[in-house]
Amino acid sequence: MAKVPSSVANRLGQDLTPAGGEKAGSRSGIPAWTGRAINASRLLAGYDGGSLPDPYAGDKKLYTVSPDNMNRYAKVTSDGQKKMLETYATYRMNVYPSRRSCALPDFVNKGFKRNAMVGKLADGGNGISEAFMSSPFPIPNSGLEIVWNHTLRYRGLRLARDFNSASPTRGGDYTLNFTRDEIVFPFSDP
Repeated sequence: MAKVPSSVANRLGQDLTPAGGEKAGSRSGIPAWTGRAINASRLLAGYDGGSLPDPYAGDKKLYTVSPDNMNRYAKVTSDGQKKMLETYATYRMNVYPSRRSCALPDFVNKGFKRNAMVGKLADGGNGISEAFMSSPFPIPNSGLEIVWNHTLRYRGLRLARDFNSASPTRGGDYTLNFTRDEIVFPFSDP
């Protein structure tokens, strides 16, 4: 049911990104997607853990939306943002240039196209079949397919999970416990 015909799947990498997003930019300032990635080698030089560096730290703010000027930006603010601005006098939204720098490995992009043609919902929507490597429905036809895309999105070939806990004693002291699980996923090109 979810499979798309090859004529539609062929849009991936053409007018759609390999993952199914619109390639074109917009008149409102969203740039076209080029597929060019951030230079991670330069960005992570000297990185020793903690929060990842901001690749756009040098970007200058375009403008700030506040309760005082919100009417000027009414066409580009959502109802929820408007309500926040109306409710909280100190609420501000700084607006920066839009970026579209996401790029994935080629084997993942190939997987998207394959998934578009073979991916199916299974077990009444409680599972998927035939798709692998990443989002099973790059050209989704339902909300459930979008949920599966998010759940099964590509996250790299290595996953590390940290678990922290504090075990209290009767006397009020505690012991800190830390464990890390690291999983490396095997890979074979589709």
